Amino acid sequence: MLCVTILLPGALGQTYHLSPLWSAAPGDPLKLYVTSTGGAGTPNERGIAFNALSNQLYVVQRSGNNYTVHVVDANAGTKLYNLRTNGILPVVTSEVSGANGIGLVAIDAAADGAVYAGNESPNASGGSNPFSTNKLFRMYRWANSDSNTLPVEIFEGDPAGQSDNFRGGDVLDARGSGLNIQIILDNQNASARFLAILRPTDVTMKSFSATFFFQDTGTPFGASIGRSLEFGVGDTLWQKRTAAPLLQSSFDFNASQNISPTLAAYANFPDSLGPVGLDLSRNLLAGINFASSTSTPDTLDLYDISDPANPLLLAQYNFSINHVANNNFIGRVLFAGDKVFALDGNNGILAFAVASGPLAPPTILQQPQSLRLVTGSSGTLSVITADIATFQWQFNRTNIAGATNSTYTISNARFSDAGDYRVIVSNDAGPAASSNAVVTVLPGENFHRLSPLWSLAPQSRDYLPGDSDGQGRTPLYRGIAYNSLSNQVYLISRTGPSDGLSINVLDATTGLDLYQLNTSGISGGSIILLAMGAGEDGALYAANMDTSATTGAAVYNLYRWGNSSPDTVPTPVFSGEPAGLTSPFRWGDTMAVRGAATNTEILIDANAGTLAALLTPADGTMGSFISTSFSQGYGSGTIGRSLQFGAGSAFWQKRKGTQLRSSTYDLAGQSSAAVTNYNSFPASLGPVGLDLTRNLLAGIDFSNDINAPDTLDFYDATDFNDPLLVAKYNFPVNSQPNGNFIGQVVFAGNLVFAVDGNNGILAFTIVPPSRPPLTIARAGANAVLSWTSSATGFALQKTSSLSPPDWADVSQTPDVVNGQNTITNEASVGTAFYRLRKP
Repeated sequence: MLCVTILLPGALGQTYHLSPLWSAAPGDPLKLYVTSTGGAGTPNERGIAFNALSNQLYVVQRSGNNYTVHVVDANAGTKLYNLRTNGILPVVTSEVSGANGIGLVAIDAAADGAVYAGNESPNASGGSNPFSTNKLFRMYRWANSDSNTLPVEIFEGDPAGQSDNFRGGDVLDARGSGLNIQIILDNQNASARFLAILRPTDVTMKSFSATFFFQDTGTPFGASIGRSLEFGVGDTLWQKRTAAPLLQSSFDFNASQNISPTLAAYANFPDSLGPVGLDLSRNLLAGINFASSTSTPDTLDLYDISDPANPLLLAQYNFSINHVANNNFIGRVLFAGDKVFALDGNNGILAFAVASGPLAPPTILQQPQSLRLVTGSSGTLSVITADIATFQWQFNRTNIAGATNSTYTISNARFSDAGDYRVIVSNDAGPAASSNAVVTVLPGENFHRLSPLWSLAPQSRDYLPGDSDGQGRTPLYRGIAYNSLSNQVYLISRTGPSDGLSINVLDATTGLDLYQLNTSGISGGSIILLAMGAGEDGALYAANMDTSATTGAAVYNLYRWGNSSPDTVPTPVFSGEPAGLTSPFRWGDTMAVRGAATNTEILIDANAGTLAALLTPADGTMGSFISTSFSQGYGSGTIGRSLQFGAGSAFWQKRKGTQLRSSTYDLAGQSSAAVTNYNSFPASLGPVGLDLTRNLLAGIDFSNDINAPDTLDFYDATDFNDPLLVAKYNFPVNSQPNGNFIGQVVFAGNLVFAVDGNNGILAFTIVPPSRPPLTIARAGANAVLSWTSSATGFALQKTSSLSPPDWADVSQTPDVVNGQNTITNEASVGTAFYRLRKP
């Protein structure tokens, strides 16, 4: 048992443990300041800081070159507001292979409430190939934590005064106040190790100077980008990486040589322990222990370090989700008075109070949730505890043999699996029972299903190449389009951003290759061609993706093919910035097309999540389109996302880790308004497609296990607030990296197509329910009966008694409303029974 208590030296009869305050898991709709990139080396959140004067936690978040500093109530974990980030400069692409600059990363708060944050630059001195001021390391200062306070740049350049390329800014620590403030930094490079301490040059606090110190490169610092750096007592400091000892060093501003000698290297911690925080007054250390399996969570490990050479593990506390890859082991742990905060990149944030007294039974952070299953499907119950615990699942208060993990899966569900489930969690202090989760099992024949037509595995055809990016961030096939007039599927493929372009035409029923579209004259953009759609008249539309990254406006190029003939030459119909802006926005990842001829409408959105645009023909020649932009508030996130028209001016959006949103646009006002946010889908669900006539939704569920495939999850969405997972359909291979969660799902009549970047393509037909559910509602003196219109051949029958029954057909012809057959029948005096029967 790993969760134990001890008597600390000097504190007779007193024990310490951590008492959970709150947690934030990636995808939590109430805590959107925490996300997950799914294992990419660049988590969106890398830095946190605590401000003792305001009792606030700061979380730095990025999306592309957009940066947010979230201000969070430290006691409750609720978002309060954002710090202003006006003037924060993005860092241009690095000249160091495999490394890019990040405009805002590490952050800390001083004792006087001032906030300090810096960028990360692999070329802290500005580089030389070529030199660019955008590459410089920069430090910013907010004088206080007010929502209107603007940051001021207080330092730029390499803090160690070097001219070669050194990476700085991943971590920092601040102490003191006013003119006594000190900010400590280090660098990442193994070739030479430096420390630097920034101090104000005058009382204006607008200019800081750096004093740097050499560190012995023979010291076992470790190699991971993720690390901790923390002031110790006096002129000492502490550093820790995975697979490296806890290091204590010193510095002396008055020394004749700028040397930071290593005082001690404490190696008796596990290699899996990464960034740590220390409370030297209590002899406590807490560190992030990175799990090696995606079936268990990372943990925050609490140690007594009265003797740092022989640390004693006191307890382990689980992060809120099972381990998601954090390739560079990035995180931060803070002791802040009687609180502890821990950020684990891609895995969330934990907040605790340091508590004295005996250990309590496990605290349950996330209770098991009720499930609705259809017969033959599977579902998983799970519990998350703050502490390491043992588990025993129960069904109707009886132990389930072998169900002793934090999850319990019901496979091939039967009606006998319906009932109450709970889990007993225990540690040395005793047991605690979870709340009951109710499992309901419904007849599978009552719901639509998907029947596989064909599938294509990655690299099974020349136009499905592998991604050369090791984290799968640049899939070379991303979107799919369907043409109902020709029953064809179109897939854009490339061998690079501008190279090897082809538009491949497939038979939608068989998946067989037919030919390629003509792509002559297509050029330009960050990616030459990316998203595609088909009009109801058979015309085809495709566009580039463009972003200028740091300066200037994107040039979005839209092309039109009048028909799907292989000889038809594409016509450019729009070229420019869709919103008429001069600032950088990324356009072209998404496209939705509807209508025909002059009624054609093409909807696109910008990756920043603040703008969208509707493109329409300028005249009957169809040779030129006009863009009308409008604001939207979906927000930024993963590049991969879905965008789909609803009815009228409605549209739908979905990203991994965010809610499904329905909005409406107002072109006259160049605005949009959110209608509903649906938070009822799993955080792992990315781009989706919707069939609003049949109340169906299908979405790509990205696996966090490389030994299991991504899936296309198929839902009955009659109630979007409580969608029913009907079935999961595997992509052709075990999960391949798709770092930006790029894909597309298309409903097309009775067909469904899905492409998952780097993971292949699926095609299905929709199978209607074999026995549709009959619903009844009272409307005054009438009974309103309804069943799905896709289930054909059923007759509605009625009887006044079941002993014996006298079934007779209801003579009315049903009306079809929103995909439902509906009959309003006069309610009988007494009792009436209804049924559906297929002759």
